[in-house]
Amino acid sequence: MHVPEGIRPPELGHLLEIPGAVVGPYRLLDQVGRGGFGTVWRAVREHPFEQQVAVKLIKLGMDSEAVLARFDHERRAMALMDHPGIARAIDGGITDRGRAYFVMEYVDGMPITDFCDRRTLGLHERALLLAQACDAIQHAHQRGFIHRDLKPSNILVRTRDDGSPEVKIIDFGIAKALASSERGMTVTEAGELVGTPEYMSPEQADIDGGTADTRSDVWSLGAVLYELLTGNPPIGSHGDPDTTRASTMRQLREGSVPRPRTRAAGCAAADAAARGTTPQRLAHALRREPEWICMKSLRRSPDERYESAGAFARDLRRWVSGEPVQAGPESVAYRLRAYARTHRTQVAAAVAVLASLVAATATSTWFALRESRARAESEARATETARIAELQSSVLSRIDPAWVGAAIVQDALNRHRDVLVATEPDASVRKPLLATMYKEMIKLNKADIGRDVIDRWIVTPTEKSIDEQLADMPAAASGMRHQVAKRRWVLGQLDAADALARRALGERERLIGPDATATLETVHLLGMITWSRGDAAAAIPLLARARDGRTAALGDRHPDAVESATQHANALAAAGRAAEAVPLLRALLTIQQESFGDASAEAAGAQRDLGAALAQVGAHEEAVTLLRAAWQRRVALIGPNAPGTVATHAMLASSLAKSGARAEAIGMLMDALALMERSHGTRDLLTLSYRTRLGELLLEDGFVDDAVGQLTQARDALLAGFGADHPITRECDALLSRASARRGAVDSGRGSEP
Repeated sequence: MHVPEGIRPPELGHLLEIPGAVVGPYRLLDQVGRGGFGTVWRAVREHPFEQQVAVKLIKLGMDSEAVLARFDHERRAMALMDHPGIARAIDGGITDRGRAYFVMEYVDGMPITDFCDRRTLGLHERALLLAQACDAIQHAHQRGFIHRDLKPSNILVRTRDDGSPEVKIIDFGIAKALASSERGMTVTEAGELVGTPEYMSPEQADIDGGTADTRSDVWSLGAVLYELLTGNPPIGSHGDPDTTRASTMRQLREGSVPRPRTRAAGCAAADAAARGTTPQRLAHALRREPEWICMKSLRRSPDERYESAGAFARDLRRWVSGEPVQAGPESVAYRLRAYARTHRTQVAAAVAVLASLVAATATSTWFALRESRARAESEARATETARIAELQSSVLSRIDPAWVGAAIVQDALNRHRDVLVATEPDASVRKPLLATMYKEMIKLNKADIGRDVIDRWIVTPTEKSIDEQLADMPAAASGMRHQVAKRRWVLGQLDAADALARRALGERERLIGPDATATLETVHLLGMITWSRGDAAAAIPLLARARDGRTAALGDRHPDAVESATQHANALAAAGRAAEAVPLLRALLTIQQESFGDASAEAAGAQRDLGAALAQVGAHEEAVTLLRAAWQRRVALIGPNAPGTVATHAMLASSLAKSGARAEAIGMLMDALALMERSHGTRDLLTLSYRTRLGELLLEDGFVDDAVGQLTQARDALLAGFGADHPITRECDALLSRASARRGAVDSGRGSEP
């Protein structure tokens, strides 16, 4: 139906679902989808600002007022989620005819299955796209959210400006808003099933009221993978007239999932062609890893599935890269075959060398064996100590405080819910108790919790065990001391980190020499710790030694040499020698661009460092240009929450302030501070430096009370964690004195008024 220009409600108030109709402040443009909940429209908000959105109109009879109340709660809580792979929930309301509607970020994409089929993507490309979706779901799970209705039409793929595909999850929070209770059985009071049977986990379909948790989403992701690989979902079949909703639900509850290769062998030729192959070849390609991964995600028992969406994503990427997968057998033979696949050149070379050695050893074996006995014990000992240090160092380096804290909070919420479900049969009693628990737990800073747990139960016991258990293995002990020093530095325990790093450095210089790469690694770490303690001048010679040694040993383009050179230049800038740092950082930017490309994350990092130094020498226009480009590139490549991205965000805000754009700078720094608190906690030194800078900007802009609040909070945490002599603590004190003087001047002026 054509809608004449200029017609608005109430003329069209009774004609809701047509182009031009107005729903709340949004004007419908065209329908882009239809599903079990209702219809989805592309729409535009014209006042007070223009914004293109997606509006989902919910079917009549789906408990509109209760649905909207639940959705509003979900929308507020979901504001904590910040991931480029998740479309934002924006608004919601009820029309004058009683229809609930939800408003979401509009994603100009298509369902993941359609995207893959239209581009005839291979199995590996499909797996990598689903891994992106798993990453987004993992982010949501860490913040306490379950999607409950993952299916291809809720996993959209759009093309970025550079031609690369980007996955966006939509409809987060809507399934929970439509659910009648906290139980996994997502059915509204009107009797409408919330979810899609073909992609729903068995516990969600349990008529006795199964409990959905994060592993229910793992099942749904597995069902989408199954369809990406075979052309059909694991339960039911597209286009089969005998497949009904009831039969699908029954099979989900009682039946089993056929193996992907079995389904692929009988798939339509068109489905196989969309994957660039034939049914027979597709069935053969799905043997082993793809089938193992798929079936593990679709186990009937949640305990037997992947423990998280993140683990699912890691296995998909392992399969694509040829590494052994978690879902595979634990046999040595399988692990060796996987290693051979990913190291073909090395294995081929080893085989060739082995063949020549076998032919040549007829007369020399006895002599070689006798000589080898003389050094066997020392080599075995060196190998043993190196492997122990490498293993434990790897474990320590991968522990992320934000992830640990999020896991603890989520586990507490899950256990609280399970206890209530087991002990309180009345859902109306359970719901307010659950809501109160969630409301209180969400206030906790997860990164702070994670930092405390890591320190108390991992880092401190590890440090104590070094002297006790590695006394006769000095190489391993020095390696572990280095890693513990690094973790204490990350946790902000700078005095302890400094002492450990100095001891590790002395041991490594004595054991393996001052120019060994491991020794230089500790020199670099000690330089960074010294800088963090507020003494950039003392850090400069340490970082220069690390730079020179690593460059001589590894070359000036090796990542370790570049890292030391970069931090040496940054330390020069921090010590007030930015004019010396700028040419060094320009040269490093050229190296990163030539090594990784202009659009790489490495080049963006070099742009950030150069931009920060330029801001210090007064080249504000070039600094802002470089920092804005670096920030936007890092957001696109690795997301807005990555520490380097947040640092770039804050540097851009600082440079904007220096150039005179203080209003924009304050908003950006507030955003960066919020991101930093979530990822690193409220007591992290970088977080506190951002809070101090925000207080300074607020003070400069005349918001004295707000500035005092930020600066007082920063100073209290700095005193507790870093002491009164730390430069940032002293800066806070100076700013608070300025604020007090300004407040006194204002009060004095008021007192003199007639």
